[in-house]
Amino acid sequence: MKTKLHNQLKILNYISSTDRFKVIFIMTVVLSLYGSVVLSNGTENIIDAISIAFQYEIFNIFMFSLLLLNTLNTCTVFSEDFNLYIIRLKTKNNYIKETLKNVVFLNLFYLLLFFLLYFSILYVYKFGKIQIYFYSDYGISNLSYIIFYLVRYIVIGILISAISTMIYINFKSKITLVLDSIFLVGFMITPYYASAKNNFTLIPWNYFNGTVYDSFIKEVSFTILFLFSLEFAIYIAYHLTLKLKRINIS
Repeated sequence: MKTKLHNQLKILNYISSTDRFKVIFIMTVVLSLYGSVVLSNGTENIIDAISIAFQYEIFNIFMFSLLLLNTLNTCTVFSEDFNLYIIRLKTKNNYIKETLKNVVFLNLFYLLLFFLLYFSILYVYKFGKIQIYFYSDYGISNLSYIIFYLVRYIVIGILISAISTMIYINFKSKITLVLDSIFLVGFMITPYYASAKNNFTLIPWNYFNGTVYDSFIKEVSFTILFLFSLEFAIYIAYHLTLKLKRINIS
């Protein structure tokens, strides 16, 4: 157990020390400044500033660009620089699980770095001003809703990166970059729903544009259903990958 944990930490430390990860970190600092300072100019309330940033399509494009680049870098470094370790994994099943594990850990690390920078800068920039009020007709406070929104944001981000990982394992970097780019373009072409929405949708970008539903319970229910859909997609991709002959552990 200790040996496995030591190996895991060694791999994660190696990947996070690469030049590409350092560039991602620098861009993370820039994005945190953009989100906390530039996008918050229209409000004095920290909660409103968070809502504006995380529902703005340009911000989300950059946020997911870094998340997906971090995913691609993790997959690439692990597959190219740890050949002997991968051979010791012996099976495709172990290789897929190990790759997914590395991606999840390093993307959580990336998100942790971002949120620490973003919230620290925002709090100082807004002098700690927090105004709490009822959010829409949901019957909950804006603080409660933004916590729900950010948790959903993180979970969807991790699941999307897992799907990107499965694409990389099967098709490598070029096709992964193309499909990741198509996903990012979706933030610009998905219509914004300012009014109440009644129907469940599998369109992922609708969960980032501030769509208001008839009730908070309905939004939570649709969110859970959507997350299960993403998990099911990963499950199908995982089992299809096991059957394909693209991966050779030798």
